[in-house]
Amino acid sequence: MRRALAIAVAAAALLAGCGGHDAKKPVVRSQAPPKPPAVRAAPAHPRDVALIRRWADTLRAGHVTAAARLFRVPAIAENGTGELLLDTPAATREFNASLPCGAVLLDARRVAGGYTLAIFRLTDRPGGDCGPGTGGRAATAFRFGKGRISEWRRVAVPTFEAPRPSPQV
Repeated sequence: MRRALAIAVAAAALLAGCGGHDAKKPVVRSQAPPKPPAVRAAPAHPRDVALIRRWADTLRAGHVTAAARLFRVPAIAENGTGELLLDTPAATREFNASLPCGAVLLDARRVAGGYTLAIFRLTDRPGGDCGPGTGGRAATAFRFGKGRISEWRRVAVPTFEAPRPSPQV
């Protein structure tokens, strides 16, 4: 799972990043967007879904400080810019304030490695500027500790593999 998560994080970083190109090298444009990674998943724990939903609803309402309180200190965040250590309440608030969009939780699944992968529909939010991202989808891999968010990692929006049928006895 770490490999799949690493691939998803790398894909998200590539999708999230923008920048120039070397004038000496031709720009290669793909005809079709890359296929999202397929992830084997199980139903998420209800308490984890409730925490993710509470965080998303709180941030979407513009309550950045309250959303930040849902993070454990210290926590780790990664939003396409490298891993950040959120080691103070102020750092968790700053990270949450930096997120331009609000979000509505659409789906959450438990994946290998102890992560819960959540898919969101992006929205505007007070104090943010989602711009053209509004209405798009985004995904985050969460880990939890002591009833709070201990890791928040933006990943590529996956497709979930169908569960394997149980063996018949």
